Amino acid sequence: MLTLDKIYHASKVLKDVIHPTSIVKASAINTDCELYLKPECLQLTGSFKLRGSGYKISQLTDEEKAAFINRQLVETSQGTKAITQVLKQAFPNTQIIFVKAGIVSDFRKKFEINKVRALNDT
Repeated sequence: MLTLDKIYHASKVLKDVIHPTSIVKASAINTDCELYLKPECLQLTGSFKLRGSGYKISQLTDEEKAAFINRQLVETSQGTKAITQVLKQAFPNTQIIFVKAGIVSDFRKKFEINKVRALNDT
């Protein structure tokens, strides 16, 4: 059950991870009542999900974190294998080369290319 103590604890745990978002009055949306919004869209991920997932991960034991990471790596690896097969069939005379995320990120920034999820948000 969610308690005030858990909310305070989560706030302390996540203080260096999340951006503080203030409640703002949104009178232009509805003039018949006092309406306030909490713009979680200002978080790095663009949603409130960072709060919940960040706190949950912070509460996992080292063993649970390792199992979670291993599961994600397996799922990512399986997805990569499937994409590789599709690309090999579509482009049989092309060599497929895998690159590390950091290289892709640097390339994207250098040439001002949006992330796919950034395009989905527009």
